[in-house]
Amino acid sequence: MMHLLRKGRRLRIVLGVMATAIWWTCAAYGQTVPVVLTWSEEPQTTVTVFWQRSAPGRGTVRYGLTTNYTHNACDGGGTRRHRVTLRDLTPGTLYHYEAASTDGFTAGDRSFRTASGPTGSVNLVVHGDLHGGYSAEWSRSVAEAIRDAGPDLVIHMGDLSNQHDTPGFSTWGDFFNVTTDELDRVVFMPAPGNHDDPGYGSAYFWQFFSLPTRPVSGNPSSYRAGSVHFQVLDSDAGVEAQTNWMMCDLQAAAYDTNVAWIVPYFHRPPYSWGERAGDDFIKTNWARLFTMYEADLVFSGHSHNYQRTVPIRGVTYVVAGGGGATLYTSAFTPGSHEYATTCYHFVSVQVTGRVMRYRAIRSDGLVFEDLAITNARRKVRVDPAFPVRGATAKILYDAAQGPLFYSSPVYLYLGVDAFTGALVNAAMTYNAGSGLWEYDYVVPAATSNRIAFVFHDSASTNWDNNYTYNWQALLDDMPYVPDATPDPRLVVAGSPVITTNPAAQNNPGDNFDFVTNGAPLEARDTSGFGNFGQLYFNYD
Repeated sequence: MMHLLRKGRRLRIVLGVMATAIWWTCAAYGQTVPVVLTWSEEPQTTVTVFWQRSAPGRGTVRYGLTTNYTHNACDGGGTRRHRVTLRDLTPGTLYHYEAASTDGFTAGDRSFRTASGPTGSVNLVVHGDLHGGYSAEWSRSVAEAIRDAGPDLVIHMGDLSNQHDTPGFSTWGDFFNVTTDELDRVVFMPAPGNHDDPGYGSAYFWQFFSLPTRPVSGNPSSYRAGSVHFQVLDSDAGVEAQTNWMMCDLQAAAYDTNVAWIVPYFHRPPYSWGERAGDDFIKTNWARLFTMYEADLVFSGHSHNYQRTVPIRGVTYVVAGGGGATLYTSAFTPGSHEYATTCYHFVSVQVTGRVMRYRAIRSDGLVFEDLAITNARRKVRVDPAFPVRGATAKILYDAAQGPLFYSSPVYLYLGVDAFTGALVNAAMTYNAGSGLWEYDYVVPAATSNRIAFVFHDSASTNWDNNYTYNWQALLDDMPYVPDATPDPRLVVAGSPVITTNPAAQNNPGDNFDFVTNGAPLEARDTSGFGNFGQLYFNYD
């Protein structure tokens, strides 16, 4: 019912929405918005500069490698909303710029850094839930701490404003008042929250933030910086409608050797404990996809506290909602949380290649979590990323990262579409140069949607089935086809199941559930049996 109401809110009486949208738009045109930097096109070579004035004019951005600006870019003039995209920039480079418009506005020298390529680094901050600067003091303290941290990128999980409860521009004005010094010197890439009321194209959220092209309803988008693939989702609009696009976008990233980290972010958390629980609808529709494609970190807000989970079916979920709205109590839950607390905060993430420095920082500068994370390559890759009917697809598997580390050979168990049985159950070939097991498979011409597969040892005793979700590769003509979502089998019919939480070779504390028939068991918390060199099974 909650989601029916949520959708209903987006489906207000048409005339009322049109009238309200027109009034809000006119009201906003009388307001000013400070300079905002986003990536609406290629992050390595472009940046978009936006600002809004109360009187129309022509906007110009002067920019260069120093304050001796060597380039100019202009909009078409005659507008209050100035949107100028700077193109043909150099990746991973610091640029100085100055924005001005003919109504007399000038923003002094500021700077930004373009995104680096896959071998470069990215310095980002995770920011969430201001509710329009509900508490101006705390919102400003977080924004100033972010400014002082000097990131190149801020990702925001929504509820920048409180337009839903206070219609009009006023809470957007409050948001810009407390974040001005953050927005004009760092690229700002937000996801919409329920309080931002982003449900129609003329909404303030979409007017103020120039984001990548939104290919389907529900407004998802993605971009890359360094070795990180970011996926931006709207957890309040068309959750199901975004699923097909999500799978295609995640698959392209998961099977790309230039991507070391997959980081989706959106507003409503699938997992949360304490004063505000997780969203079961999001969990049902999206969490399985993050597991299927081996996402690394998933960031959300909505719960105004800080939570970092244990790996849940291989994926770590972070709630970082302490940007300035009223705080909610958190409830540390053993077996589910690695850390949980209630405070105003942000998260600093620095990534170079496969190495991440992760720090959770209070608004007063206290670092309360400080982690160094090295991300091994993905366990599974398919080449090409989107197989073609009648052509060969190579399946690659890194057994060293999972429960089949000991097996030689490793067997591939592969089917297509609904995956009710195996078309292939054969030994893979070990490539000593790459350390991967490989198998070349010609995709049958009659395949409709996908190939799906798992792995097992030579005795067919132990299986790696990706927490019962299998792995899959959608075919090359699958992207953006409505209502064509494959139905991933939770388990290969007739096979035993092994699930682990988290997925780690000989990790003390793994709890293995071995099921010889019937429905698969849920992955247990990280408690149970195990030691180095042996595997113990807990029969339920």
